Amino acid sequence: MNMSDSLGGLFMFRMSFAVVALMVAVPAAAAVQVPSTPRSFDSLGDTTTLNFGTGYANDNPQAGLTATAVFRLSALGDKVGNGWKTWTFAIDSMANTAGGPIKTARLAAFGFDVDPNIVNLSATGKFDIKDTNSSISNGIKVEVCFRDAGGSCAGGGNGGLLKGQSISNPDPLNPIHTFTLKFASAQSTITLDRFVVRYQSINTFDGTIKGGSGVGTVMAVPEPASWAMLIAGFGLVGAAARRRRAVVAA
Repeated sequence: MNMSDSLGGLFMFRMSFAVVALMVAVPAAAAVQVPSTPRSFDSLGDTTTLNFGTGYANDNPQAGLTATAVFRLSALGDKVGNGWKTWTFAIDSMANTAGGPIKTARLAAFGFDVDPNIVNLSATGKFDIKDTNSSISNGIKVEVCFRDAGGSCAGGGNGGLLKGQSISNPDPLNPIHTFTLKFASAQSTITLDRFVVRYQSINTFDGTIKGGSGVGTVMAVPEPASWAMLIAGFGLVGAAARRRRAVVAA
């Protein structure tokens, strides 16, 4: 390989790295930022699967703090015109999938925002204690939050799901784990957003974290404009490579 090829390859690598870094860079901040991950519902049976693959312990990124959940629109009530005032969701599954360096971690609560705003809510099953406009962690507030027992959505108590534990609805037609959102006026579509779970009693195998707390968020899907920027960036890398080959050939 001659010097020109080496320099050209280095240039392409740096260009590619710069484009990717631009897309994934996250501004430094003291508090964890919960990304917008909207899920819209308008028909019975609408389902969303959530992968809480981004974990934080004591406000710092932490590998191994993970969880999953599946919410399904299972019932509608108080019909007015073409809309409904009462929306019930089945928690068809929720699992604390923590692993890797995590020795223990208790999934104590989960929450999200709702559009439009609710006037009341209720819940059944494992996470049947609810809060509104609650803090779920330092710097993080959500419109609705559900927890298992004791304390508050921001911590305390002993309930939740330990590492490796999960819940599900044995009979989908008669779910036992549910949450219900009630609106002042009938809605034909609602949107849930900014999903987050809270972890308590976090301990790592190497002892770097002892009795910590943290949260898990869902990775946001890039907006169409961001995808366009990424494609354009790689297009620039390709154009630069073609120009380099043309110069070398000349």
